[in-house]
This record gives sequence, structure tokens and C-alpha cells, in this order.
Amino acid sequence: MGTKDRKRFYIQAHCIMCESQHLFWYLRDQLWSQQLLVLQCEENLVEIGFIGPRDKVKAAIMKQDKSLREMAENLGVVEYFENPEVMYGVLDSLHSLTENGRLTCSCESQQISVDIYPDRVELRCEACSNNQVCYAESDHDLQMIKRVKEMQIEDPSAPHSRNRRARGRRSKKSP
Repeated sequence: MGTKDRKRFYIQAHCIMCESQHLFWYLRDQLWSQQLLVLQCEENLVEIGFIGPRDKVKAAIMKQDKSLREMAENLGVVEYFENPEVMYGVLDSLHSLTENGRLTCSCESQQISVDIYPDRVELRCEACSNNQVCYAESDHDLQMIKRVKEMQIEDPSAPHSRNRRARGRRSKKSP
């Protein structure tokens, strides 16, 4: 968020839908009003964020909250996954960890980017670039992630990784 004249403000938001940055301009009165402002992806008009009073933002999020399965079906990407049921379960588990502040990096950052592939989810710390792979191919992979109560992405060169059970298997390189 920034301004040059304290009358007009800009907000730059990263969009996970089109993987680009969007720039939104608002007047000061709009930002500090009691109205809910909706940030939408310019490419596909999907809501990517909300600005406003906390109760209105929470209500908008709850209304928007769909299951990952519904979103994938609406976007037509169900066939992309090797095992859709397992992938949705892994994504739900990771979402729950994140929502509860239980997905962090050893550098203490909670800014984690997520890349989704047909057989795995790759997590990468935006602050230090540590990464971790969560596989989503089999029921075993799903059961492993469901048992994880807290996940910390660690530096792979660290001598004693406390996260071995959460990792499941060693990381594969991205295609």
C-alpha cells in the first residue's frame, strides 16, 4: 500500500489465480469507510481480497469460502491431479495448518508460497527460499499429512531436521 499525496492510495496484490500483480487505486475516504471493498482479478474477475471493517471482511470470506473440490471443478482442473481425492485432502490439511499459524519456516517467516503439481505440493519460504515437498499420490501420503500437527520448513542443509516425519519423502526437483 502506498500514496504520494495522502488522498489517493494504491494497493498492489499478488493474484494466485493468474499469478500476476494487480494494482488497485482508492480514495482515502473509500479505504476508511464502513463499506466493504472487493479486490478482483482483472483477468478472470475472481475475488482475491477484501478491505473494510473486520466483521464485513470476515463475513465476505465465509460467504466466499468454498471447498477446494468445488473450486477445482469450477476451474476444470480435476483431471490435472494424479489422485484428486488425495490432493484435495493434502491441500485441506495444509490450509488448516496455515489458518492456525502452524505452517512456518525455520527463519520464522509465515510467508509461504505454494506450487501445485499433479502429484505433489511444493512449499517455499518467500523470505529465505527454504522449501519442502508434500506428496499427494497415495492414501499413505494423505494419512501422513493428516497426522502433522505443526509443520516447519527447514533449511535442507541443517544437520538435524526436526521435520522429517512431516516431509514424508525426500524432495524431488521440479520438472
